[in-house]
Amino acid sequence: MPFCPKCGQPYELVPGATQGFCEFCGNALRLAAPTKSAEALSSPTSQTPAPTARAKNPRSSKTRKRVLAVAAVVIFLFAALVSYGAYLNLSSLGGQSTTQPLTTRGSTTVTNPSTTTQPSTTTSGQKSTTTIHSSPSSVSTSINHSSAASTTSQPTSLSIADSTLAEGVDSNYQPVNRTQVFDTNARFAYSWINLANVYSPSHNVTWVWLTSWGQVYFRYQATIPDPGNGRHYPNWYTYCDIYIKGSNAIYLAGSWQVGVYIDGALDLVQNFTLQSPYVTPQGIRSAYDVAPLIQSGYTGKGVTVAIINSGIDNTFYSDIKGFDAAYGLPNANITVVEPNGSQGTNVEEPQGETTADVEFVHAMAPDAHILLVLVGGLSGFFTGFSYVIDNNAADIATVSPSWAWWGQGNQGTVLAENSEFAKGAGQNITLIAASNDWGSNNTVPWGSITGDFWTAHLPYSWLMPQYSQYFTAVGGTALTLIGSRYGSEAGWNQSGGGPSNLFSRPSWQTGPGVPNNNFRVIPDLSLDASCSTGYTFFWNGHLGYFCGTSGGAPTFAGIVADIVQAAGKRVGLLNPMLYSLASSAPSTFHDVTGGCSLVKTGSVIGTGYCSSAGWDYVTGLGSPDAVKLLGGIAHVQLAQVTNMPTGSELRLGALVAISRGVLYLPYLIAVVVSILSLTLSQRRREWRSGPDQS
Repeated sequence: MPFCPKCGQPYELVPGATQGFCEFCGNALRLAAPTKSAEALSSPTSQTPAPTARAKNPRSSKTRKRVLAVAAVVIFLFAALVSYGAYLNLSSLGGQSTTQPLTTRGSTTVTNPSTTTQPSTTTSGQKSTTTIHSSPSSVSTSINHSSAASTTSQPTSLSIADSTLAEGVDSNYQPVNRTQVFDTNARFAYSWINLANVYSPSHNVTWVWLTSWGQVYFRYQATIPDPGNGRHYPNWYTYCDIYIKGSNAIYLAGSWQVGVYIDGALDLVQNFTLQSPYVTPQGIRSAYDVAPLIQSGYTGKGVTVAIINSGIDNTFYSDIKGFDAAYGLPNANITVVEPNGSQGTNVEEPQGETTADVEFVHAMAPDAHILLVLVGGLSGFFTGFSYVIDNNAADIATVSPSWAWWGQGNQGTVLAENSEFAKGAGQNITLIAASNDWGSNNTVPWGSITGDFWTAHLPYSWLMPQYSQYFTAVGGTALTLIGSRYGSEAGWNQSGGGPSNLFSRPSWQTGPGVPNNNFRVIPDLSLDASCSTGYTFFWNGHLGYFCGTSGGAPTFAGIVADIVQAAGKRVGLLNPMLYSLASSAPSTFHDVTGGCSLVKTGSVIGTGYCSSAGWDYVTGLGSPDAVKLLGGIAHVQLAQVTNMPTGSELRLGALVAISRGVLYLPYLIAVVVSILSLTLSQRRREWRSGPDQS
């Protein structure tokens, strides 16, 4: 080791350096340049450069930190997702239907949810009855395997050899269709799968049935036993069926989804449709093409619809809230006025009429303002219209019940009322009324063959206001849906229609099928009214169904409210436009060509008018297509609207992804670890090779 010549302290130069300073005395130190051997001078390529001190690669360090941070975030997010999936899985499988203890019947395990009863109202225009409906109950499941165990090598997981969509079966458990449309007579929903090559250990298969609004209706778990001793089942068939009472179809209707879980992972999603014979607001929107208007923002906002009726029940406001909750509607905007005072306005007459009218307008025009004009009874209905007209209080006014005048002496009264209606039309108020439910020439009040009111007073009997030329009279059909879409319609046998014996034919009432008899004829158009395909509604605290032209009139009023919003102004008297569109754009209406209304002759009821091509006395011009009506009246064309998935579709889709994630978690972790290992190994080699020169 060299020593400083000045202070005698040892020192060490950095390898390759030719000068430096003594760290003790500061003396300048110099060395002669190192000499090279002859061999080195003759072979310059063999020279080994002097080693340099290794420095840490800052770029490599940053990259490593970033990789570790990203990996940590990925693992954390995936763990959170898996945890949430487990929570959803457990909550979905966690018995939202109340069950009694399991009982055994032979080789079949049966779970019976508790049964409760609740009244559900059936209201038919001007009369009603009450029936008792049962809540979801009586669920049965069973297992059947058709292949004996055999010995072979064991794979790592189960595979589905065959599966069907959820099926409906008849009373003999025979499959009906892969996607079953139920009515009150087909009450079973059925799902099955065929698993291929089932090996040890035992396996669990769980069904979870979700209603159209995403609620767990029923769950069931079946166990496939361990074949044991290295054996396996080549095929194992397993199934689950549930029993749904027909009456429950009122509130269980819609697109169901069935999740089939195999060993905790959601392996299969099946679908079926439970269709009620009664029509929900969503069904009406679909059938008459109202849904695209609402999806485009035409919801009746800024439009006032006046409903003239007798009174409200004590449960009116809670019923409206129940209806809104059942069908996902916003809170209704209702103002109540009583131009005749409060006497007699504390009861709905007919039963449920006012509640139904408000709910049906609200269902078609969720954001419309509803002006509820309560008048106490039939004698006050005209004063209700006078209130609306004299105060110019609404854009649309509708009524379901009719009032009758008979005898020559009342003709002047009827004409005076009509003059008031003409005033309303002059203010561009759209007036809508039910054609009533009394069949051909209004001779069959609710199918009754007793009494002689109409036959005693014909031809000098006048129904108001539907025969007024300033009103659009709405008749009735029997609507059939295919799933949630329009299927067909037939004229309802109690749809009121016939010629007036007082009002002459307006100039606008022309076109194919319109009789040339010089009288005002009704109805002008029709919507669903049949009691076999009635409207679901909420009254007296429970869901039920409502039928009659009293359902069609307010429903059509709600559709018109959407059109008024789109037009940006009142549309006034509709009839001239309706009959013009029927001639120039006939697809604006579903032309109903089947079904006849009843007629009473003396004490005998027989077949009266029948539906036919074009206008007829049963259905008028037919039922409306709201989108085409919007184009014809408001001259608004809608952009195409894409339907969004339902809540149950979104939820089951999430469960599929999450539960699959649980199943593949080990593989994902292995991939992440492999990527981390390769990345860190590469960066370690870079670190060892020296500082980054880039």
